Amino acid sequence: MIKEKFYNEVKEKLEREMPEYTVHFSTVTKENGITYEGVTVRPKSGNETVAPVLYLNKALEKVNNGENIAEVVEEIANNYINEMSASKYRKFDTESLLSFEDVKDKIFSKLINTAKNATLLEDRPHINVADLSKTFHIRIGEDASVPITNNLATKYGKTAEELDFYARENAKNTVKFGSMFSFLMGNGFDLDQATISDGEYPLYVVTNKDQMFGASMITYPEVCQKISDIFGGDYVILPSSIHEVIIIPANAMDKEDIYDMVRNVNETCVAQADFLSDNVYYYNSKEKKINFFK
Repeated sequence: MIKEKFYNEVKEKLEREMPEYTVHFSTVTKENGITYEGVTVRPKSGNETVAPVLYLNKALEKVNNGENIAEVVEEIANNYINEMSASKYRKFDTESLLSFEDVKDKIFSKLINTAKNATLLEDRPHINVADLSKTFHIRIGEDASVPITNNLATKYGKTAEELDFYARENAKNTVKFGSMFSFLMGNGFDLDQATISDGEYPLYVVTNKDQMFGASMITYPEVCQKISDIFGGDYVILPSSIHEVIIIPANAMDKEDIYDMVRNVNETCVAQADFLSDNVYYYNSKEKKINFFK
């Protein structure tokens, strides 16, 4: 009953504040099978625009914990109106998304766990890397994106490999590399400027400048080769999360200790939505390939 009342009040509030829109609720399935209850609006005029989905799970939790429904609904309405007024949504409509020329410079990739996203991957062009899959998305703002589905890729006339080319081009000059300590201090370096020090603990981070969905950087050959040049050969890749990977020199740690560390961190520190894998990978500098660490 609380959920039904809460949803009704959200709908009524948004309809009063935004009378030119209709309000819709939906369940959104994201990576790793995480589901969110969301609200979005569409213009009554019929003009299709890209609109934000505002997730309600945390707000409903507040209500269930005793917070005043009216106050929570007011906060949701204000947040949604602010999001709708943001330029990132005004600049994008359905026609823009259907034009490859309009989106090609905004394509980026995510690296996700294949098994945990088997259903999602049925509708996404993707490239497999060991037990992981690389999917493709269109950035429409600093914290907003649209996934490229099979239907959208067909409209573009592009394969997963062709989408990967554009994601790779867009990722140039965005790769960040540095010791774990340097990242904790906020000092990751551009990969072209990166070095390692004998005095540093041998844990290094690879991500992108935003530190969002940066694990996919390790799938690009030029990134792998540059890191190999820095280390002077092979190295081990630990799947920290979908946002970054950790690199250690080959033979720096015992294999069993590495696997134990990865599993322990995944169980205790990594949010389910950010989980990448319990496996560990090895970059062979001679073969120029990423394989499972055995």
